[in-house]
Amino acid sequence: MAERRGIDYRRRRNTILRIILERTLGLPLIPKEFFGSHWSQEELLTALYLENVHLRKNTIDNTPLVALKPPSVAQVSDEPEYQIVREFLKHHSRRTGANRHLVLTNDYPDYGKEYGNGFVHRRIRAYMDAGLTIDVMLFNKRAARRVYEFDRVRVLSGGAHELNGLLAAQAYNSISAHFFNREMWNTLYHHRRSCLTPLHVYVHGYDARHWMRRRHDIQSHGDLRNAIERSNSLREFWTELATSIYRPDSFIFVSQYWRELMQQDMDIDIPHGHGRVIHNFIDGDLFKYQKKEPQQRFRILWARSATSRHYGADIGVDVLRKLLDSRHGPRVEATVVGDGQYFDLFEAAFKDDPRVSISRGFVTQDRVADLHKSHGFFLVPTRLDTQGVSRDEAMSSGLVPITNAVAAVPEFVDNECGVVAPSEDASSMAERTLKLMDDPDQFSAKSLAASLRVRSQSGRTFTIDREIAMMEGASVE
Repeated sequence: MAERRGIDYRRRRNTILRIILERTLGLPLIPKEFFGSHWSQEELLTALYLENVHLRKNTIDNTPLVALKPPSVAQVSDEPEYQIVREFLKHHSRRTGANRHLVLTNDYPDYGKEYGNGFVHRRIRAYMDAGLTIDVMLFNKRAARRVYEFDRVRVLSGGAHELNGLLAAQAYNSISAHFFNREMWNTLYHHRRSCLTPLHVYVHGYDARHWMRRRHDIQSHGDLRNAIERSNSLREFWTELATSIYRPDSFIFVSQYWRELMQQDMDIDIPHGHGRVIHNFIDGDLFKYQKKEPQQRFRILWARSATSRHYGADIGVDVLRKLLDSRHGPRVEATVVGDGQYFDLFEAAFKDDPRVSISRGFVTQDRVADLHKSHGFFLVPTRLDTQGVSRDEAMSSGLVPITNAVAAVPEFVDNECGVVAPSEDASSMAERTLKLMDDPDQFSAKSLAASLRVRSQSGRTFTIDREIAMMEGASVE
């Protein structure tokens, strides 16, 4: 009998998971036959939430972090296993400057792999242009142990062993970390016990997000199980990080929306005085404003990744199809560049339409800036953006964004400088764009307003300069 009850429970659980998975976009209520007629939805959700909190608290791993014994300076100087660290420091020792800062990131661009956290690279270049001495480490246990150079930036690639050697041999004025993870923390935790080098952690999104925020990408029960397990692991990690006496000096978020959401998703409170909001830097020198000609209001650009459903490639296809079929259709031209799992939606929909130029593959920043010059609208639907760097770069160049008022988008775009429609509403996006195509003067006004908005919010003064001040010891705002 007990075995039969177990089978019935598993069947009911699997059925509930199937219903949730199949209807995940609609976030359905659980059918009453699965929990009984004497439970209200409110009671069920409250019970599930409180039981989940209890289970999480009782499954937190309180095992102390395992220390990697720090090597001595002599060991780093002499032992073969630190040869990569010595190679890296030998080159960097020739650089001058009293202040020296370390930047850690879980990925970094390389030739043939330019997509690897390109926004971190742009920060590094800006820091260097401002006169800072920067060491960059690609920290990833799966990365090859090597030293390489990309776009005039030398990079040490390795894991905990290399970071331990680097910290033993070189003193830093600050350490900044992007996409912080447990392996980074395990090394830095023990370093901070003996040397409180200021540590600044940038929280971008993927590294601290509840699985429900990416529910659009879940395709199977295995995906769902892995997503839930990852969420629980992340929540445990960020709880440990935020409550440690050796916690980071700063947690940096790219938007107020993300600052609030991350704390809710991870069920933590960032201690007072440790949180900052600094937007991602938009390079106005590269993405220069260029006054748009009236006819450019019929030229539409998509230039971004399509690796996830939250980037809205399916919405973009729907919007573009409506514009091509509209009263202005004969005059509309579109350029679609990028790559990713859902990029083929564009290829399938428009491969035979001469008005749409499609190019799959990586596009350099310089090439994107050139594309901006010849287009008037930037098609950038979204289901989740903590900021929206590609959109802001386009706006800086004077393109009018076509987007959705979801997540952090309203912090960066409004109807004074863009086409902003409700979530998932391709019809509204197309209709509002057509109205702007009808009015060249309003199009020109929004184009200028878009560029001014970005420069007044995410230009160098409001981003890079604040980050440098933080690295050099400025207190949290």
